[in-house]
Amino acid sequence: MYQFARIISTAGVVGIMLVSVSACPSESEDVDYARQQAALADKDKLGKAVKVSTTLPHGSRVACDSLFTAEKLTEALGEKLPVSVIEQTEMNPDSTATCSIRRGGKPVGAKEQERLLAKNNRLGVQGGDELCNVGLYCAIPADESSLKQSCQSQNQRGNFELGVYACVKVTPKGEFDGYAYKFVDEDTKCVLEVRGGPSVIEESEVQVCARAAARMVVPASLKVMAEGDGDSAAADGAEAATGGQ
Repeated sequence: MYQFARIISTAGVVGIMLVSVSACPSESEDVDYARQQAALADKDKLGKAVKVSTTLPHGSRVACDSLFTAEKLTEALGEKLPVSVIEQTEMNPDSTATCSIRRGGKPVGAKEQERLLAKNNRLGVQGGDELCNVGLYCAIPADESSLKQSCQSQNQRGNFELGVYACVKVTPKGEFDGYAYKFVDEDTKCVLEVRGGPSVIEESEVQVCARAAARMVVPASLKVMAEGDGDSAAADGAEAATGGQ
């Protein structure tokens, strides 16, 4: 009887062991399945593109004469002679539009240049020289918070002189400095980058140009050119920049 009980007990233990062992493959399969599903989920997340909202689709181009008129710019910049607006978007393909604003008139003669150099050690902005350059970016995400972070990471300074936050890039020009203002336009939600021309060293002049650009760039002026239209605009800009030579 005792031996029989031991046999039953032993058989029970063996039975339990068999049951336990048979359960292990199932648990292992569950773990593998969970891992596979997690991997598939991660892959699915990576495969989904993050939707980013921009004012205009990537690759859009807007002609400078849709954004600015020489008459209004001349008045806004306080110029005596009519300014000219030169198309330079092809030189900056990442932009929606790049426009060079030039002072009216012609450079002074050789004697006057000598006088200016003797008096100021520089010629200043002459007729035909660039007053400012306006870059418009409507196919990139634009928000003030991101602009601030980018500005700080590049150790550049920011201010609110334009009524909105602007990141100010200061570039040495010999013994003077040049300035560029980058900000998010409130009306269009595009990024505007306005820099002074090569001979412009007064930050206030760059601010005047930036304010004028912000006033004139409005949603209604963002007329996207059809493909190929930019070629003639670029040709006209190149001819104007070289004086038609």
